[in-house]
Amino acid sequence: MASLHWEPVGKVEVVRRVSGGLAKDDLALVDANTLQANSQDPAVLFLEAKKFKKSQNLNGTSALSAAFRIPQWLWITKDQDSNGYFYGRTLASRDQNSSKRHVSVFRFMIKYVTKVVPKKSRPIPDISYDWHILTFVTYWEQGGVARMLCFNSPPQLKQMIEQSLGEASTEVLLAHPFAFHAIVLEHVAELYDQAIWQFRDFVRDTEKQRMTIEDPQPDYTAMHELSRHVMHCTEVLSTALNVTDHMIEELARSETQASLQTASYDPGPDIRRGKSMLQFMENRSKAVEDRLKNEINLAFHITSQHANLISAQIAHAAQVDSRAMRTISILGLVFLPGTFISAIFSMSFFNFNPGSQDQPARWAVSDKFWLYWIVAIPVTALTVVVWWTWQKWGMPKTPEVKIGERRDAVRSRTPGGKGPDVELQAL
Repeated sequence: MASLHWEPVGKVEVVRRVSGGLAKDDLALVDANTLQANSQDPAVLFLEAKKFKKSQNLNGTSALSAAFRIPQWLWITKDQDSNGYFYGRTLASRDQNSSKRHVSVFRFMIKYVTKVVPKKSRPIPDISYDWHILTFVTYWEQGGVARMLCFNSPPQLKQMIEQSLGEASTEVLLAHPFAFHAIVLEHVAELYDQAIWQFRDFVRDTEKQRMTIEDPQPDYTAMHELSRHVMHCTEVLSTALNVTDHMIEELARSETQASLQTASYDPGPDIRRGKSMLQFMENRSKAVEDRLKNEINLAFHITSQHANLISAQIAHAAQVDSRAMRTISILGLVFLPGTFISAIFSMSFFNFNPGSQDQPARWAVSDKFWLYWIVAIPVTALTVVVWWTWQKWGMPKTPEVKIGERRDAVRSRTPGGKGPDVELQAL
């Protein structure tokens, strides 16, 4: 399978921190490298990037890579399919007189809600979601160069970064290679916080509209779908913590190599604070995940109790019917012998002569009475044989299907033949 190319498209929106505020420009990709030579102001570049089967912007990609020392693996699909990573490197000086340089690449992913469609009498609505796939590249030279590239930043994040860029001083942004990291981590943590609260609100609505034993209507599909979203939030938060850990390790290493201990600004406390914020968000995400599992278990138990209640009602009704049937059976046992005897004696085989003054009353039995037994006994026997044969051979049998055969049968009824055991990708 051929590799896809992840490449920037369109123009580059450049926001520079200048004396008195911000300056904004739009540049072509091939012209973005002019920032390195023509401007000493701290700058943030906002870019959009997409995947292509073949390279579409080779010149622009090459210009960015050369200007900001971007590693080539950034443009490979494998790295773009990951949900987070961190790369940091202190570059060698151009010559003995040049200053230290540092480049870093890091990524965060955030799952968020895009649309909510309420359901009637259901606590969990239909949820549409999307992903913030945030990739950042920072380039810093000791003595006057600070650049950050932000790929596919949502409008909210772009606005927050611009605001922080306007509030920060030029000296702070140029003082340390991790000054931009502290800004990004603060705002990314805010996006994670908003996403977690979105899914937490759905879980809370589920708890508020908890079903009752008398009339449970569990929507297990919606509950498990919501559980999937929350698990993804926990996963990407755990990855974000890992990225932050590597960021802190690289911060300590770069300070040692670049001799930045005496820098006028130390971003370490802000980055470590961002890590602690992500840590408590991960704990909250795990708590929301556990709360939803409790609701799913409760819904299952309530449904089971409701089924037991219905079974008890059915058993009580069956008991009442059984008593009625037993009464009818007893009445049948009481009256059936008499009915049978009266039917026998009412046949023409028997004749009762009440008698007269000359003759006494008497019973007369026909000498053909044996005909009754000759017909009744074979017909009764034939009826029993037919009933037994139908019970043994005529009733449909429950097929004994093995597990593998049953799975094949389910797959044959599923479009595509994949069945219910299709592997689901986490992202």
